Amino acid sequence: MEYCVEPKYDGGTIALVYENDRLVRAATRGNGYIGEEITANIRTLRSVPLQAAFSKKGILKVELRGEALIRKDIFEKINKARQEAGETVFANPRNAATGGLRMKDPREAAERGLEAFLYQLGYAVDSEGNNMLGNFKSHDESIHLLESLSFKTPLAKGGTKQHLPATKTCRNIAEVIQFCTDWQEYRDEYPYELDGIVVKVNSLELQEKCGATSHHPRWAIAFKFKARQATTRLRDVEFQVGKTGAVTPVAKLEPVALAGVIVQNVSMHNEEFIRSKDIRIGDQVLVERAGDVIPYIVKSLAELRNGSEQEVHYPKNCPVCRSVLVKPEDEAIWRCENAECEAQVLARMVFHTSKHAMDIEGLGESTIEKFYKLGWLHSIADLYRLDYEAIANLEGFGENPPPT
Repeated sequence: MEYCVEPKYDGGTIALVYENDRLVRAATRGNGYIGEEITANIRTLRSVPLQAAFSKKGILKVELRGEALIRKDIFEKINKARQEAGETVFANPRNAATGGLRMKDPREAAERGLEAFLYQLGYAVDSEGNNMLGNFKSHDESIHLLESLSFKTPLAKGGTKQHLPATKTCRNIAEVIQFCTDWQEYRDEYPYELDGIVVKVNSLELQEKCGATSHHPRWAIAFKFKARQATTRLRDVEFQVGKTGAVTPVAKLEPVALAGVIVQNVSMHNEEFIRSKDIRIGDQVLVERAGDVIPYIVKSLAELRNGSEQEVHYPKNCPVCRSVLVKPEDEAIWRCENAECEAQVLARMVFHTSKHAMDIEGLGESTIEKFYKLGWLHSIADLYRLDYEAIANLEGFGENPPPT
């Protein structure tokens, strides 16, 4: 079984559509079905050809999938320039790249130094509408086609100082394991941010047989690199009340740079988590980002204690409404059972408007809190009774100008 093994880029996913050899549309991944149109911004990328001779292969229309990235050294220069100009610096290359894709002014997008790596032919038909993907036997064959048409692909040179290639076609799973192991050791030498390696079945015929779930293809899997870790001090613990009344301890850390972001708030889940790890206020703690995404306290460094550290005492009353907290026997979480608790009311409204529920654009947490303080919101139903004129008169809430 052959496998094609490629970098798992940490950027913004893009889709490009070419028709009659010309770039006609570009979009973000969005929800997997509908994304944001970013054609004007993608046209500013030197790594994306505006014309490509797919017709020489009999292809009339094709969709390519890839990732928009910012090289590490370019990212550092951009942040240095922003700092000197008194502007807010970007947290990491990924955020800078995804933000650049959505810039309203293509000239500003061009200044981000974006590059696009294309790693898949997602769709290809001829003038009769016939599927042309069957003309390719393997994944790496299709990637070589893209490279020959001047696209930047995972085949591009620029591996590590140890001369590891960025991608490799492996003859068996033993070669895959060795390649992933080597890359984990030398990942920091690569000029772009990676969070793992993607392993793909090379045969397109076998890919078709494997199929996909509603979430991901069965013919590909990600090997995630080990989480990066850092040490910092636990300054305090705050207790937050969620939409169901669950009271969650949140660690307030001395800010520490970790895997491209500044970490200073970390959920500690519940009382048992704190007790089992013997975490105390003032402790030096080891922090990592699971999957380079979610911050997590691995352990406290008890050997570094000086005697000034304090135990974390879980509250007996709700930190917001002061109701007595309850912990059911079959749960690990303390709860506030007052459904009218201000924190719960706000949290329910925030969730209701979020992408996971009604997905009401422009009505985020800060806006809901503002309307709540103004007395406009008391329940979810009030979200649908908001006064349009009153909102329009608020600073920063005027009508959008008509599109030009």
